[in-house]
Amino acid sequence: MAMEAPLPGITPRAARAGRRPASSLAILLLGAAGTTLGAQAAPHAPDTLTGDWNGQRSALSARGIDFDMTTGATYQNIFSGGYTGDDGALGASALELHFDTARAGLWPGGELRARGEARYGEDVQADFGGFGAINVDSALPHDPDRVGHDAVALTELVYAHTLSPRVQLFAGLLNSDEGDDNPLAGNLRRRDRFLNTFLLTSAVRMRLSPQVAPGVGVRLLPLPQLSGEIRIYDGEEAAGQRLDELRQGSVVATEWTYDHQLLGHPGRQMLGFRYGFDRAYSAAGTEDPRLLAALAPALPATHSDTWAAYYNVAQSVVDWGDGRGWGVFGRLGYGDNDANPVDWNAALGAVATGLLATRAHDVAGLGYFHVYQMDGPVMRQFAYDDEQGLEAWYNAEIVPWLHVTADLQMIDSDIDRYHGTESTPVVLPGGLGASADGAGRLAGREASDISWVFGLRTEVSF
Repeated sequence: MAMEAPLPGITPRAARAGRRPASSLAILLLGAAGTTLGAQAAPHAPDTLTGDWNGQRSALSARGIDFDMTTGATYQNIFSGGYTGDDGALGASALELHFDTARAGLWPGGELRARGEARYGEDVQADFGGFGAINVDSALPHDPDRVGHDAVALTELVYAHTLSPRVQLFAGLLNSDEGDDNPLAGNLRRRDRFLNTFLLTSAVRMRLSPQVAPGVGVRLLPLPQLSGEIRIYDGEEAAGQRLDELRQGSVVATEWTYDHQLLGHPGRQMLGFRYGFDRAYSAAGTEDPRLLAALAPALPATHSDTWAAYYNVAQSVVDWGDGRGWGVFGRLGYGDNDANPVDWNAALGAVATGLLATRAHDVAGLGYFHVYQMDGPVMRQFAYDDEQGLEAWYNAEIVPWLHVTADLQMIDSDIDRYHGTESTPVVLPGGLGASADGAGRLAGREASDISWVFGLRTEVSF
């Protein structure tokens, strides 16, 4: 759960992460100045297909209950490269509930947040063959037993209590998707930005970021322009798993954002650090038995801890007024190279809203990423080298509750191998994961270094 402040960014009519109302470019990029921690009601009509339910939705919101539901589908076609040219359509839905105890007339400062997610259909990740997910929906919800298959999971259940305008405590099933948020590039929860996960977040943090994990934390707002979060949580993925079977180490994570002005234009910088301990972290970059089986009979060494540091920046460059303008972003991350499958990563790009004055809520972006993997046994087994790529997209607002995104990716995976009968690894929340999908169907096919992928995504907000 992200700090509820006007985050900087260029968004269409409603921010797709959490359905918060968007503001103009300048207001969004001013960040947390003059804000406090705590829940706020969000308007629904006309930003949702079902509207205000004849006034009942607003009545529920006045009593502290807010519902948000989104559903979408992404069609992708590998028209050049990969192990094979193929296409597929993947659907994803999310249902979120917010309960505000103050508006309910109970006690001030309390907020309960619950979220469930579902994935269904077919993706083309296995046919692509690289170690970065080319569609974030293929990675979430991250049930380790359902990688590459349909999945349904409770992905967040958190109670937060605001002690003062500058201190908020929270505990429960924590979700990491909104971490490493970049107001221009987005995060793993955003569906109006990039499709490729390596542009939505720093790859180094994935090893220590299970999508769902029991934990506790605190949000702080020491200065109007400075906000931060500290959390400690279980190191094992909880999505789709029994909670009584968890307890594989712990992770301490902190992220801090600073809002600034540069030549009169607002911007934001974020610095994060994650440290995992009290667990046998495999030097293979994963504890997935399907991937470790490919290394048999050799057993990779283990390490008792691992860490990752990462940074991102967003900067407004031009403001055309009326919420229109464009800005640039960058990401940089570095891992320990002992148990983290990613040694370092970098990304940069630009995002604009309202390129056409007549299409003020349309958003477009262009980004480049480079991910350098660890020199570990899994990467050597699958002949993986560094991965880099370009992605360009245009998100069109058809009506406020319906957005359509056209997307094009060019990815240089530098894979030099024939597909075997084993599962191939992908960087997922918690580390490398794998699916048996494609293991037999693609056996014997030769990978292509460069892949071109066209995508078309729709999103409906209910």
